[in-house]
Amino acid sequence: MNGDRRSGGIWALACGLLLVLAGAVAVAGLRKATWGGIDPLSATLSLLSLLVAVWTGRQAARAERADDTDVDRWTRELAVRVLSDETAQRKQLLGGQDRTINVKFVLTPAPGHNATGAAAKGTLKGIAGYFRELSPQRLVITGDPGSGKTVLAIELILGLLTDPDRALDDPVPVRVPAADWDPKVSVPDWLTTHLVRAFRLRPATARALVKYDRILPVVDGLDEMDAEPEPGYGSRAGNALRALNAHQRGSAKARLVITCRSTDYDELIASEAWAHDAARITLRPVKAKPAGRFVEAVAGAHQRARWQPVLDALARPGHPLADALATPWRLTVAVTVYQQRHPETGAYLRDPADLTRLTGPSGAADPDEIRDHLLGLYIPAAVAATASGGGRPRHRPEQVHAWLGVLARHLNANATRPPVAGRTLSSTDIVLHELWPLAGNGARVLTLGLIAFVTAVTGSVLMVAIRSATAGGYALGIVVAVALAGGVGFISWVEEWPRLTHIDLGELRSGVTVIVLAVCAALGLLGGVRYGAAGLVAGPACGLVAGALFSLWNAAMTPGSKPVAAPRDIVRDDLASGVAVMLGLVLPTALGAGIIAQIRPGGLNGLTAASATTGLVFAFWLGILLPAGAAGLAALRYLLLTVCMVGRLPRRPGRFLQWCYEEAALIRVAGIAYQFRHRELQDHLARHPRPPADRVLP
Repeated sequence: MNGDRRSGGIWALACGLLLVLAGAVAVAGLRKATWGGIDPLSATLSLLSLLVAVWTGRQAARAERADDTDVDRWTRELAVRVLSDETAQRKQLLGGQDRTINVKFVLTPAPGHNATGAAAKGTLKGIAGYFRELSPQRLVITGDPGSGKTVLAIELILGLLTDPDRALDDPVPVRVPAADWDPKVSVPDWLTTHLVRAFRLRPATARALVKYDRILPVVDGLDEMDAEPEPGYGSRAGNALRALNAHQRGSAKARLVITCRSTDYDELIASEAWAHDAARITLRPVKAKPAGRFVEAVAGAHQRARWQPVLDALARPGHPLADALATPWRLTVAVTVYQQRHPETGAYLRDPADLTRLTGPSGAADPDEIRDHLLGLYIPAAVAATASGGGRPRHRPEQVHAWLGVLARHLNANATRPPVAGRTLSSTDIVLHELWPLAGNGARVLTLGLIAFVTAVTGSVLMVAIRSATAGGYALGIVVAVALAGGVGFISWVEEWPRLTHIDLGELRSGVTVIVLAVCAALGLLGGVRYGAAGLVAGPACGLVAGALFSLWNAAMTPGSKPVAAPRDIVRDDLASGVAVMLGLVLPTALGAGIIAQIRPGGLNGLTAASATTGLVFAFWLGILLPAGAAGLAALRYLLLTVCMVGRLPRRPGRFLQWCYEEAALIRVAGIAYQFRHRELQDHLARHPRPPADRVLP
């Protein structure tokens, strides 16, 4: 409210000053005063035109702000985006198919106050109805690693969004990774930042959605906030719980959903940190019968006989497999590994019965040894499944293992790494344009060096061309160019986390465009009045051309709300924005300026090939400055990161991760981030970044 009043005061002051100035000029005109070749009456008309332009821009800006804060509209749009994203994530977490285990859960009351209306038990398919009965609607989902906590949370999100009785003002459930949160940041600010970052909403839109309680946070992975296996009262998770407890909705606790490993949540409870007024449910282990139905659904009923020894072991209490395969994730990995077939003969490479006889270094199998055995075979099996038509996969499994191992170790190290450039790095999210710390400061140094070098070289050529042909003139020109290069390079260095941009031609219909065109036309008219009738035409025309170029520049540097089909698209958009600004706008403008600067008093006859060349150099020089301060810097730093990581990462990490997501099902997507399909896979690759020699395709 105060911001709107302050903004309105600024607009009113500007209009008032223009009106006073126009009145003063009009009075001077009535007194027949003259100023050189300027006609006071024409100047008065120009000032009044500028006043109208400013007022029109004010109204357009108000309309645009109203659209940004239309919570009903943006609630609907965000719900559509979340439904689409989480539907894809559900399919990905289920291994690219729609078969799931209807896992069961039981109510596990926490100390103190709990939400009322919670039934003693339930199932995955009924989770949305279970949540709606809670008062307040606060839920904590706990379970063992791989028990299906995230799948259950996604099922809840989809159930709430597809509810036929869903009201317009019902909040949109949004899954937010807990590992990205610094609890020193308030819950509303954290949610606002996530909406801007993951869904590319405008900050005003995100703030309005949070302020009016249109967001139901689904805090995924509370256990991933700390590296310690036993988080205590002062841990990040403990601080996060206290912040969430303090987050109010009027006089009641705000709605929320949390997922966390059972052991970690038990440790937090022991240190007197838990989600107040929330129902806690615990996922149950998978039993033999639902496991058998899952195997038949995925592999086919004819495969029941091959898997019967494993299913019999699951039914025997105390058998290592009963613990090792008691979660949907582990069971999915086992089916993927033991259903792998030879690419030429079609024969199954492994017999599931071997799992029942598996032993490790200790001489007897245990769940951890079975886990490492399955995960060691999982990547070759997943990669083999991407081959089609008898061909070979795009990447070799040992390459995939090594590349993902580099990323896994980086993420796990982030859990204990101090903040980098003022930001706590995520231990779960792979965001391409924020991946530069993987190479230390190498990518930033290369960015600085490249921009400074190109600016210095091209600037020196330009300065030498336009300075007088003396040694002193050349030296001064080169010094100026090098100084400017240092300044531009410094800008690229201090931009530690460059903002992303994209091309949005819809911005041409915004209030900013109206303001720019109107003001430029009015200023052109003001500048052209001294040249008579021709000036009254040429002045506004030149102003409109300048305004159009600025508006196109603004449209090509939009940080707005464009959704993306894949996380790698944001880097593409930023790169396209930088190239479009440089080649489509800056180069033509700078070329024209450079050529005009070389025209001698003889008119166009004074234009020579050397002058045109100088103009081109000038254009390129200005064009290369753009990534340092605006469009394209994030993409440029990502590209230079790939140079720093040659041999350790693929040449195109974004394309590789998208392949891992779409074809190999090793990666999942969360907003603009890639994540490992399961934290257990990430931890395994961090422990074993190099593949064993025997884990290759036949």
